[in-house]
Amino acid sequence: MEKYNEIFQQIYDKTLEEMAICRPYKTGLPMNIWIDETNAYLNGGHAKGIKFQINKNPLFQTSNTCPMLLDGTIPEKAFDVIKNNKEYNLTKNDIEMVSNFVKNNSYALSLIADQKVWIDDFWGFCIKGGEIASEEEIELLKQNCNAAVH
Repeated sequence: MEKYNEIFQQIYDKTLEEMAICRPYKTGLPMNIWIDETNAYLNGGHAKGIKFQINKNPLFQTSNTCPMLLDGTIPEKAFDVIKNNKEYNLTKNDIEMVSNFVKNNSYALSLIADQKVWIDDFWGFCIKGGEIASEEEIELLKQNCNAAVH
């Protein structure tokens, strides 16, 4: 497990360099998140997704992050690593909020990861916060994304 943690951290550090840092005031979430906007998922050999900070410290802590896939799930091995981290202090509700944010915005996050929509455009129409969005809100997000494709 120790060797896995070292490799895991090296991949994290490299991948986070290629992701946009997003503060709570932008996302409506209680923690910092990182969004792939440079095809980092291709270079990292992993699926599209985001990373979220495993605590609510306002300072960016790249060594205290966890990946989340665009379906709103956390890879099992990643969760095993973070739940043993002494910095981990999120509640089940906090994780659910991140999951809802990702699922609500997955269409846009996928296009951002593929560099088809700019993250600056995304902030104009993203579904903020961690509540489950309505079908109408998600459809509007998709329309806005499609209009923003470059």
